[in-house]
Amino acid sequence: NLMEQLAIQFCMLLNGPCKYDGPSMQRVHQDMGVTQAAFNSLTEDLIYVMKQQHVPIAAQNALIKKLAPMEHAIVTQ
Repeated sequence: NLMEQLAIQFCMLLNGPCKYDGPSMQRVHQDMGVTQAAFNSLTEDLIYVMKQQHVPIAAQNALIKKLAPMEHAIVTQ
């Protein structure tokens, strides 16, 4: 389930107790044809939801900063 996997990833990235033990981001996304626009859209959706949940800007930026390096493994088109 995508939502579950995203939650595990975010938890792990933010030094939570979760541990992602699935395949690499590159392997998971290699045949999905993820575009830059789709990646950007996910980022925008995350920011929107964090704002709706009153997540402080500093925490929003911390998550986005940790997600950014994954872009090269996820965007394949």
